[in-house]
Amino acid sequence: MSVPCLDANELAQLADGTLRDPERARVEAHLDACAACGELVVELAWSIAPDREPPPGYRIVARTGTGRYTAIGPSDERLELCVVAPDQDVEPLEAFVGTSVPHVVVVRALLRAGDAHWAALGPTAATGRTLAAWCDALAGTRELHRRGIVLGGISDHSVRVDAGGGGCIDPVRAAPPPACYLAPERLHGAPPSRAADQFALCVGLWAAATGRVPYDGATPGALAVAMQLPPRTPERGDRRLLRVLARGLAFDPARRWPDLDVLAAKLAGVPRRRAWWFRRC
Repeated sequence: MSVPCLDANELAQLADGTLRDPERARVEAHLDACAACGELVVELAWSIAPDREPPPGYRIVARTGTGRYTAIGPSDERLELCVVAPDQDVEPLEAFVGTSVPHVVVVRALLRAGDAHWAALGPTAATGRTLAAWCDALAGTRELHRRGIVLGGISDHSVRVDAGGGGCIDPVRAAPPPACYLAPERLHGAPPSRAADQFALCVGLWAAATGRVPYDGATPGALAVAMQLPPRTPERGDRRLLRVLARGLAFDPARRWPDLDVLAAKLAGVPRRRAWWFRRC
């Protein structure tokens, strides 16, 4: 009788080191005899291999995005490990290490390996794309701004869901965001700024409220041209809410809301008349 090939769960446990004896011995014996499963293990190893050597004491078990991985830490805890973007200042992040800040993903450690900075982040659920999650992310970004951290790369991948079900913002940028979240001045090479973070948050809030981002463009240049015009009129969405967001999407940074505190106050003043507007910012 032939021995059944390994299933996806067994392969994943083998890859992340959680498969224990006697199951591990059985799986390894099967791999010795089954070329097909052996090839699958090799492919799996390549798919989760990091772009560079991770910090000592951390073991990569899955790739979750550009420069982002699920890893097992020194205390055998599963967490997220990511490479900090070269242009993100890590010094302000050091104040967050081990600190719980409302609506901000916890930074467990900042590490150096080779020529790269790494951040170990507390585990979160999948990215959150609801209006409530984005409102929570706005609250978290307000706190980051108060502490001197400008993100410069907010997108729907930056908004997570914490253990309690609330939204939170990822304070670490590992990869450039989609161009539609970049403020027009960023598309033209300007450095990160609080005004650009406001623009990105308004893009995400607009998309959560209407189902579509406010601007279309096949290239960064086309997007920059589209952003010179008012956002397109959506098929759904509360008009008062969208008027508040439209100012945050102004082409000229000086014409946006003065800061995120003012933006949040304006959003809090929008009556919750629709089922989807179920949490104030």
